[in-house]
Amino acid sequence: MDKEDTDFPFSCDIEMVQGDQLKEKRRQARVNFLAIQVVKLYRKALPNMTYMRSCPLPNTLINSLPTELICEILGYLHPTDLLNLTHIHTSVSALLKDEAFDFVWKSSFSNYPDIPCIPVDIVGLKWADMLFGPLICENCGTSPAIPNITFYRRLCDICNTKEFIDYEQTEAAHLLSKPAQLIAIDPYHEYAECISSRLRSKTELNDIELTLLRLQGTPEDARALEKAFIDYESERHNIISETINKNHEVAYWANSIQTTLFEKARSKITTILKNIKLRFKGIGVDPRDLRDTHWDMEILTKLANIHGVARLTRKRWNKIRPYLEHDVAFATDRRLARERKMLICRRMEFVKEQCRKFAEQWLPSAWAYLPPFYVVQGFDSIYKVIHAPHDRELEEKEVDEVLKHLAEEVNRWHKEKMEQLVSIIPDDEVKEPAADVNCINLATSVFHCFGSSQASLRMGGCLIGWDGAGPHLRCRSLQRCWERRLHFSRRGYEAAISLVRLAGLDPLTTTKWEMDALDRRFVCMNCPLAHTNSRQVYDWTEAVYHGMLTEDNQAHMTFLWRLLGPEAEADIKRREGPDPYIWDTNWICNHCSAHFENRVTRRDVIMHTRERHDISRPVDNLDYVYFAGDRSPRPPALLPVVDAREYVCLWCAPVKRRLYRSKTVRSHIRDAHGIAEPVETNDWKRVDIFSPPGD
Repeated sequence: MDKEDTDFPFSCDIEMVQGDQLKEKRRQARVNFLAIQVVKLYRKALPNMTYMRSCPLPNTLINSLPTELICEILGYLHPTDLLNLTHIHTSVSALLKDEAFDFVWKSSFSNYPDIPCIPVDIVGLKWADMLFGPLICENCGTSPAIPNITFYRRLCDICNTKEFIDYEQTEAAHLLSKPAQLIAIDPYHEYAECISSRLRSKTELNDIELTLLRLQGTPEDARALEKAFIDYESERHNIISETINKNHEVAYWANSIQTTLFEKARSKITTILKNIKLRFKGIGVDPRDLRDTHWDMEILTKLANIHGVARLTRKRWNKIRPYLEHDVAFATDRRLARERKMLICRRMEFVKEQCRKFAEQWLPSAWAYLPPFYVVQGFDSIYKVIHAPHDRELEEKEVDEVLKHLAEEVNRWHKEKMEQLVSIIPDDEVKEPAADVNCINLATSVFHCFGSSQASLRMGGCLIGWDGAGPHLRCRSLQRCWERRLHFSRRGYEAAISLVRLAGLDPLTTTKWEMDALDRRFVCMNCPLAHTNSRQVYDWTEAVYHGMLTEDNQAHMTFLWRLLGPEAEADIKRREGPDPYIWDTNWICNHCSAHFENRVTRRDVIMHTRERHDISRPVDNLDYVYFAGDRSPRPPALLPVVDAREYVCLWCAPVKRRLYRSKTVRSHIRDAHGIAEPVETNDWKRVDIFSPPGD
């Protein structure tokens, strides 16, 4: 508090002493900050002159002056000065407390129009005490007690509950009662405005209820009582309107004082905060921490509004330092945590680059089975290096030492994932429950990924065996979602069983590789004809995926497959597109690491092997390979079933035989082989498009 503010009316010098907090709290509770701020504004408006503490005038001098002169002099004083005189000067106090001299108070309030004038139903002393007196309860003497300017009472919360009650809109008496208005400013919270209270006086409510009861009267007096009730209701509404207008005026004045208080406090807090930062810098605190500290504004507001501090002395600094150190410490912890996080990120990038270089040394055909980096960084050896407790950057030799054991970690991870996939296969779907991981490669071990739903790619929709599931473990959706794992597909399992049995093999023992080697073609008889006269043809993995996609189709509740005959199958294989799709950007060179991150089309990888490795005729799966993983599905070949092609030329070599319609086979024999009159069974024959059941 400034020096000139030390004798404000009923002010207290609140010291921030840790050992006497309860006493300080009690003193602080009774301080009327509205009065303090009014006096500050009043003194600021005085002419610029040296402030001198006034000396009490002797009673003999006061008594020697005429009463009219004393009253005229007192009328020019500020209301807070008059209120102060009632407590420090006996003769003047007696005069000011006399209701006959109430004009002195009215003159004082009229000379300061910024202060609400005295209401007509209260004397000046009571009004001044209501606005500027200490916040002490009139009944029990406790603090704080907020002034109620509607009923001119100053009561604590407990006494308020005894004399006032909350407003009830459904009660008739409440609708005719005056709203209480509490007036005080909060030096801690800028937006704590004075608003109309919901309190209603119990005494007033009792009077209103008695009046309403009296006005009910008897039926004989109904007309007269109705007029009296209307007059009474109108009178009460006028009183309420006048009260609200008066309350609004006083509340607006108090809120403007509060606004002025915090406008001044903001400039003070800026200065105080600057001094606090200088103090902390002096004891070695990092300036970055001071810049990011979220300061306890309640402490700073208390210094500015309650103590009036503009300069941070050593004594005040020592008192508030313990309250601010935890804010600075919290900012320091946040900065260190942020720096640690950035260091970990840099280490991750460094380790990731080293792991990439290490992985390039592996066979390209194994790249698809390498775990993603978010898995690698979780390996114990890698995690310890990345999260090492020291604060320096990593060096290559530290990482190289760990990478020597990375292959073991990857093999262990592969084994764990295989065991996990085997564990989710139901026991009724393997020949021996709890079998070893080899059962993962059965043709009926079908998995799928819930996070792979892109229609243009088969992706994780159908994953058969480790060859299908292993590469898909790199899917990003498995990092956070879907229980971070693949799921067994019952529908895919059932589709695979039907296809394996149709191929004449045992579903309990047949592996994926055996079905791949068999390389048969299947037709779904549940599907409608394509282009009105054809059916789509699938290899066995495409057929399994087709069965999974049609799970919700009523026409595919049960599987109905047909196996193509040898001639029809050979014809389809000649006409169908290549698989994998040659224009997929998933092809890699099998001799170098040029395509470790940037995979290309098959044409580009062939050009690469020719130019880079001087291989004139690159061989698939030897000089270049397809990166197992996401692949575009090839369009299925079509098998005509209306006016079907079911004839073969017996003059063509068996490996080059095609299927013909009955009309075109004769033309082919005449044109290609020069036989003018082809004869059936000698020159051509009819074949079965579908293999007989059980064949």
